[in-house]
Amino acid sequence: MKMLSVYNNSCIVNLFLRNTGDVVMPLSQFSRTELVIGAEAVEKLKDCRVALFGLGGVGGNAGEALVRSGIGHLDLIDFDRVNHTNLNRQVISLHSNIGQYKTQAAKARFLDINPNVELTLHTCMYLPEKAEEFDFDSYDYIIDAIDNVTAKTDL
Repeated sequence: MKMLSVYNNSCIVNLFLRNTGDVVMPLSQFSRTELVIGAEAVEKLKDCRVALFGLGGVGGNAGEALVRSGIGHLDLIDFDRVNHTNLNRQVISLHSNIGQYKTQAAKARFLDINPNVELTLHTCMYLPEKAEEFDFDSYDYIIDAIDNVTAKTDL
């Protein structure tokens, strides 16, 4: 029995294989990543926990890249709401989510990309006096994508 890996069971694939007896094996969402970094590394990504401070132009793209790479746990920290002035430069900003907190907008987008990612939302502005609210020891990595200098130096 021959196996063929395909991305979906489209009509063309089904017609091509209809009378061949071949088994169609769909690829996982992270098959291409696995080809590049290996199965063990993909599992490590799945077990990683990352804190992402800031969901603007830099943070939104960083978060999306992490979710697409298969990161397992992501804490999203931002206080701001999506505004029409964000539409030209922030991937989480859409006409349909203007007025939403960026944490909520990012959650919807990220879960649409990878429904298995575990997201923890912190809809707040990070400041040094709020540091005790975060368990920094639980994070494997921290991404600083905020524009507040005081908070930046504290992280």
